[in-house]
Amino acid sequence: MQDLVLLNPAEEKALLQAIEASAEIQRLRQFFLWSQGPLRALLPYEVLVCLRLNEHGRVTHAEYLHSAAHAPEVLARLVDPVDGLGLRIAQHCAATGRSPCLLPPPDAPPDALAQAGAADGAHDTAGAAWGALSDEVRQLGLRNVLAHGTGPLAGGSTFFALFGLAHSPNVRDAFALSLLLPQLHIAFLRVLASRNATVPALPPGVALSERELEVLEWVIRGKSNPEIGMILSLSSLTIKNHLQRIYRKLNVHNRVQAITRCRELKLLMTTER
Repeated sequence: MQDLVLLNPAEEKALLQAIEASAEIQRLRQFFLWSQGPLRALLPYEVLVCLRLNEHGRVTHAEYLHSAAHAPEVLARLVDPVDGLGLRIAQHCAATGRSPCLLPPPDAPPDALAQAGAADGAHDTAGAAWGALSDEVRQLGLRNVLAHGTGPLAGGSTFFALFGLAHSPNVRDAFALSLLLPQLHIAFLRVLASRNATVPALPPGVALSERELEVLEWVIRGKSNPEIGMILSLSSLTIKNHLQRIYRKLNVHNRVQAITRCRELKLLMTTER
């Protein structure tokens, strides 16, 4: 039986303000402002990763919202729809039944989970996996993670990971995130529904070339520009130029948005696996 967790008056006030303000969220801009205001007042973080997964556990939408400067490649690693850190944390939380999950666990030394592999059985494997995820988080300069998801739902699920909390996440933070999960889930779905309702078609006469679709196919498989260049016998600069043209045509700004946009337009239906 878990110990009873009670929030202090300041935490209760911040939680209520976050719940009330979430009811107004309809667009991504509103979601961003809410995440930087009421949410950060309760759970001060650096990067919030939001995932929408289908019934097979595949990422259909991914967003990151951040309050601190991080390299684009770091943010891309968090939300990669094929092998991103956010997705792998979600998968491990589901596999181990740990939700909400905290990395590293409260009061654990940095290498405690990695050392857990010295024991035996399934707990060793799980402990080593948690340790590897914790190490990757620290290597990216994000320190820690507090994450929670809805679990399987009809039509898909959502998962949210807060990276780089100002303090090491504890059971009180996990409890607060559990109380906020319904608001996060509903607000994110409203944002996606609003976006899907207003997705413009590609302008007449504007289409992705066969080469651009080929580049996107390797992007969705998680390949970097140099790797795609090697596969297609092109320079990294040429791949970068292809991606810039793709972004302009799709009216997006990064790889994750490009993949999401192509899925909305069903441009990758014949190439995804």
